[in-house]
Amino acid sequence: MKGKIFTKVIFSLFMMMFGFSRLLFATDFNQACRVLKAERPVSGSFIQKRFIAASGRTLKASGVFTAGSKEILWETQKPFKNTLKITAEKIIQTDAKGNSLILDGKENQTFALISKMMATLFSGNQKELEEYFEVSFSEGEKDSWIMQLKPKDSSISSVMDLIELCGNDRFMTSMKSLQKNGDYLLYEFQNQNEK
Repeated sequence: MKGKIFTKVIFSLFMMMFGFSRLLFATDFNQACRVLKAERPVSGSFIQKRFIAASGRTLKASGVFTAGSKEILWETQKPFKNTLKITAEKIIQTDAKGNSLILDGKENQTFALISKMMATLFSGNQKELEEYFEVSFSEGEKDSWIMQLKPKDSSISSVMDLIELCGNDRFMTSMKSLQKNGDYLLYEFQNQNEK
């Protein structure tokens, strides 16, 4: 359970800091760093695909989200209802029965480190970003971009091998986090609108 929350937390903090920003087309990493800042809240739908290497199975879920610079709300609708609310201080996960699990950032060093890493993304500071990640950036097809982030911190890299973000001239379109054991979590974003 905590492993799933940890993965969602890392992902959601990325989304909070990237804020599903309206992106100018980035032709190089320096330009991408300048535009990866939250402007206005964005809402949309998502499809989540979790690949489990040990069994070769892919589990799917879907729902809706609202992401801004201060809060992200994930509402998984299928196959089970679940809500995940993430702020800079807390993570609150609520299941379909109304049971809540609260993770307070003040009591968790890993969460505090992730918050600091995400603040770096929010600032768009290339030097600080490269302090926490090995970064590679490339242009994709049809005005798209791909950014790969490999965590340098041993506590994060012991769980997560690589994070790959893809986007176009307006929004982030997908995020894939690859874990050390071969599992991966892929989010595909659709129907995005700025509020």
